[in-house]
Amino acid sequence: MGYPWFPPFTKEGHTVGVLTQNKRKYFRVVYAEEMPGGSQSVVDFGAPAASATIARAVQGLLQIENGRLLEVKFVCLDDIEVSVTVPGQTPKFYSTNWAARITPWSGPSPKLYILGADRDAQFEVVNPRETALATARACFWGHGYYLEPMEYDGKSPVDTVDAQGFGGVA
Repeated sequence: MGYPWFPPFTKEGHTVGVLTQNKRKYFRVVYAEEMPGGSQSVVDFGAPAASATIARAVQGLLQIENGRLLEVKFVCLDDIEVSVTVPGQTPKFYSTNWAARITPWSGPSPKLYILGADRDAQFEVVNPRETALATARACFWGHGYYLEPMEYDGKSPVDTVDAQGFGGVA
């Protein structure tokens, strides 16, 4: 499976400012690695019944520990609709809890940034067909970063990213 490669937003040794839960925390990138799209990066959400929804599915591939940051995109491999949601929120309006809705025809998702901490990215999977599906798969690819917390001096350049809703700040 060949998916469109995209450049990492930062490099080893760089300072990263991550906005999450309306706070900016600063980290030094200790190590960066590519997460290639392929069979090892395929997530099977299960076998949805006809016109059914698999709600709030958390995936092991994207569950990461503190000190990690994922920068990923994904595509649907089966005839499903996948919504990425902001976990742990009780939204007043549905749109405040919604980050992206992807189908096999929409192409790759926008970049998602997931900061390893207390919460994980959650996915809602919809089978739009009137027949059951044997699988509901998506393939993820991108970059992973190992981070070290740091105090920002206010002078050096910073690569910034918005990870609102995905992950927490300890």
